[in-house]
Amino acid sequence: MSGAANGSGVNAVYDFWLGLLPHFFAQFGAPYAMRLKRLKARGVGLWDVIESAERSGSLDSAIRGAELRDLATFVARLPALEAIAFNGKTAATQGRQQLGARANLTLIDLPSSSGAYASLSREKKALAWQALRPWVAA
Repeated sequence: MSGAANGSGVNAVYDFWLGLLPHFFAQFGAPYAMRLKRLKARGVGLWDVIESAERSGSLDSAIRGAELRDLATFVARLPALEAIAFNGKTAATQGRQQLGARANLTLIDLPSSSGAYASLSREKKALAWQALRPWVAA
């Protein structure tokens, strides 16, 4: 989810924040840094499963030389963590491989927020992202 994580990639960012908008923000136009601050204040972390990679374009199928973030170590440092949501199939596949089954952690696979994943409408993506509601609802 590199587009959303670094604030670039207009379509991916728009769709990502659209999915979270009903839970956190009165307006979509809040500055990116403010949106991240609000997530943190609610106990929500945002990070990429892939630490670094080469990619031409926005399709995950174009990812080459991916170096994965060490999620197991990261999660071990967060004993109060209850759930991890993966933004898209690639993130879910890589993240689940690293984390395996954990009785104390809910893993949620979400449809990609990327505009490149156009087979699912923004409305249906936002609906699917409501799976986060138990962890982010006010």
